[in-house]
Amino acid sequence: MGNHFNLESRVQFFRALFKSAEIEYWVVMPSLANQFQGQQAVVIESYCAKDHPVLTPVPFVEKDGCLFMRAPSKTQRVDRMRQKPNIRLVPCDEHGHPKGEWIPAKATIYPEREHHWVTKALGSKYGGCRTKELLREWLKRRGRRQEYAVIEISLAV
Repeated sequence: MGNHFNLESRVQFFRALFKSAEIEYWVVMPSLANQFQGQQAVVIESYCAKDHPVLTPVPFVEKDGCLFMRAPSKTQRVDRMRQKPNIRLVPCDEHGHPKGEWIPAKATIYPEREHHWVTKALGSKYGGCRTKELLREWLKRRGRRQEYAVIEISLAV
C-alpha cells in the first residue's frame, strides 16, 4: 500500500494550511493587485535616508503581476528606491490624489537595456502624451544620451 491520505485527512490538512497567516496573506494579495488594472498612474511612497516619506505619482505598465516604470537613473526617486526598496503604492487620479488602499511593495531597479520593452509599452498605453513627454525630455538634454532605469514593483508578500 502506498502513502496516500483519505479524503477526510486531506480536507483537515488544507484547512490547517489555509488558516495559517502566510497562506491567508498569499490568497488575499492577488485580489489587491486588481485595483491597478485600468489605472493610469500610481503614487509611490518611498523613504529618504531619515525615513521621511516622499510621494511621487508615476505612470506605469503592468506585466505578469508586476508594475514597471521608467525614470532617469540619476534621479532622487531611483536613489531612494535603491537604498530602501520597501515602498508603498496606491492608484491615483491624473492630479496625483490617491484613491484606494496603500499596498506594501518592493522595488527592483534595472538598467533600461534589460527591459527596453517598457518604453514601447508606456508609449502605446499613454499614446501621444507620452510621446510629447519623451520629446520634451530629449529637448531638455539637447540630444545628450541619458541613462534610464526601469523600476519593477512587485507586491510584498
